[in-house]
Amino acid sequence: MHGFIYYLIIFLTAGTIFSLNFFVVKKTNKLAAVLKIVSICLAVAFLFRYMLGDEAIRDIFELSNTPIVGKFKNFVALMCVWFTYSSVLLLCLYPFFKIRQLTTFIKYFATPILILDICLLSLNFTAIMGVNSISKLTLRGICFVIELGIALGYCMFVWATNTNWKILFFKRTKQVENKEEYNKNSKFKNVFVRIVHFFKKHYVGIVTFVIIILSPIPSYALQGLFGYLKLSYTLTDFTLPHRIILYGAIILPIILHLTFKRQEFDVKKFNLLFICLGTLITFSLTNKFDSFENLYDWPIHLCNTAMYIMPIVLIFNLRKFFYFTYFINVAGALIAMLMPDYNIAHNILSREIVGFYVNHYIAFFMPLLFVSLKMFERPKFKEFLYSIAGFAVYYVFVLIVNASYTGLFELGKVTRTTDFFFTNSDFVADKLGKWCENLRDNSVASTVVKGVKLTFYPLYQLLFFVCYIGIGLICWFIYEQMHELTITLQDIKAKKQVINLDMLALSQKLNGRSFKEPMNPENGNKLILKDFTKKYGNSNVFAVKDANLEVIGGEIFGFLGPNGAGKSTIIKSIVGIQPITKGNIEVCGYDVGTQSVQSKREIGYVPDHYALYEKLTGREYINYIADLYNVSQKDRDERITNLVERLNLRTAFDNQIKTYSHGMKQKIAIIAALVHNPKVWILDEPLTGLDPDSIFQVKECMKEHKQKGNIVFFSSHIIDVVERICDRIAIIKKGNILVTKSIEEIEESGKTLEEFYMNTISEEQKK
Repeated sequence: MHGFIYYLIIFLTAGTIFSLNFFVVKKTNKLAAVLKIVSICLAVAFLFRYMLGDEAIRDIFELSNTPIVGKFKNFVALMCVWFTYSSVLLLCLYPFFKIRQLTTFIKYFATPILILDICLLSLNFTAIMGVNSISKLTLRGICFVIELGIALGYCMFVWATNTNWKILFFKRTKQVENKEEYNKNSKFKNVFVRIVHFFKKHYVGIVTFVIIILSPIPSYALQGLFGYLKLSYTLTDFTLPHRIILYGAIILPIILHLTFKRQEFDVKKFNLLFICLGTLITFSLTNKFDSFENLYDWPIHLCNTAMYIMPIVLIFNLRKFFYFTYFINVAGALIAMLMPDYNIAHNILSREIVGFYVNHYIAFFMPLLFVSLKMFERPKFKEFLYSIAGFAVYYVFVLIVNASYTGLFELGKVTRTTDFFFTNSDFVADKLGKWCENLRDNSVASTVVKGVKLTFYPLYQLLFFVCYIGIGLICWFIYEQMHELTITLQDIKAKKQVINLDMLALSQKLNGRSFKEPMNPENGNKLILKDFTKKYGNSNVFAVKDANLEVIGGEIFGFLGPNGAGKSTIIKSIVGIQPITKGNIEVCGYDVGTQSVQSKREIGYVPDHYALYEKLTGREYINYIADLYNVSQKDRDERITNLVERLNLRTAFDNQIKTYSHGMKQKIAIIAALVHNPKVWILDEPLTGLDPDSIFQVKECMKEHKQKGNIVFFSSHIIDVVERICDRIAIIKKGNILVTKSIEEIEESGKTLEEFYMNTISEEQKK
């Protein structure tokens, strides 16, 4: 009884000291620092309380043999132990993250749990340290009451500083004057709809709370709650329950990724860190301080080390150290889940199996979540090489430890041997078949160091290392493909959202008219650029800036400028190859940005670098293009015959395009651009590579297209040709349209087009 009084005094003292600390510094700028210091003190008290011994509840309530049903006392004790882990961990992380929901969790979850712990202090002592443990003073008991005192004082402070007491106690409900009208217009008319709405609104908070509850679950809790659940099949060799568990390792990280991918960095980091620390508590159930006294009990297995590495790299942002677990631990966890080494075959809820899969789940998918949720950048190949180098050193260390303990065991100097990475036994060899067992048994090398015989299996252990690295490399390749797929899906979704917004804006502008109608019918025979601006990626340099241009039907318009001036940029934006950064482009009244399909139907385009399906014949390719534009058979036959004769392609038209010369391919591109009789014919350096006769025929086609009332818009470096066939020209340099003039106006000035062009360019250079 004296022990209980002493513990109570210690609890009250700890709670009072830390509570007063809070309120003394509340109005100073040191509050944030004090909160963090108190959280660290709480973490230290919990660490020693938890790690100084095993939980007696595993034995005194006989959870491994007796179902919990009907044993209320056992159930309450189990819940107190479990939820105290969650509450204390929540308080430890609280001051390091600015997340609004954490205050709510502390007020309405942690506070009641900690109050219940104090009310049932004797039961808690019994559950943690054994029967009558409260009657005697121990270091572990002192740590426990200090932990409760700090934690409850912390909760009181959170309540005091985050609660509007007037609203809490004196809030008045607004009276509804017309109850029938309220019921009629109520947004949610039944409980189910209200629940769905609440879940949608607070989905992330609900998932966070589930993480807070489940992450630190003791590995014996499921067995304690549901009893010794025996099954008639094993959890190995890909039986149904084994496969279901493996599916869970894939489904769970997908759920977590989808839940938190759009959340703020603090929200993502808190949840990931809570999972890492909570599951580390579960893992440490069998790895207390006393287990570190002997090397053979250390958590040296790769998946074991991951439990310690992940929270450390997340807390201290150790990027290089993280990539070791990303490349090495993930592959190890996957192999372990595929070839589990537990011996209990008929108890799916046993502490051993639950602990095994908690460990390997976390080692498998948490590093992937760190990258997918952008805690760390996607690694490059050099990070892979660094990880392999680190693993090689670790692997050699493990081989020496295994060989040493085997030798010491044979001499009777230790009670157990070791088999870290399973390189010392035939566990993996047995899984892979007789050939691997023979390889192991036939490659044995021994040496004696200080009287201890060290035995190695060089070929087998080297093959083990090489295969492991190969698996790690394959896993990395799979990760990269998954990341690329994710990015692609995100891009598609983002573009779909943009398209939907554009369609909504287009619908409003059309004011009820069909989407197939031009935005501005009055511009039905014009090509218009309005303040067109183009910038590539994140560059601060404009490829084209505030370009304004208007080309009308019935004219040939020449586009001049030096290389890199922005000619091709404007042309590619007109035809819809690349998006518009700012401004508008209209083709025959259709807006290129929002009515791209309709605008493209009005355009025939001859690029400067054509791309043709060269395994098709010329005829097959042109008919394919005609099909895309829904050109009738009569019209296409007439146009194809005319153009093939003009461009002198009759003898080669039924040969494969790959047999054509450069000039012949250019002619095919021209025919493809004209087969649907577009209103706007755009050519980017169309005469390059053509013979004089073909150049003449192309010019004749341009003039004929113009005479039909259509637009011919082309860029060229051949100023003589531009001067002879164009009605108007524009000169562009460094993304700015310097001047637009008719050929007639230039001639009236007494200058040739070449002189006018050179003067305009040189004047711009002087500026």
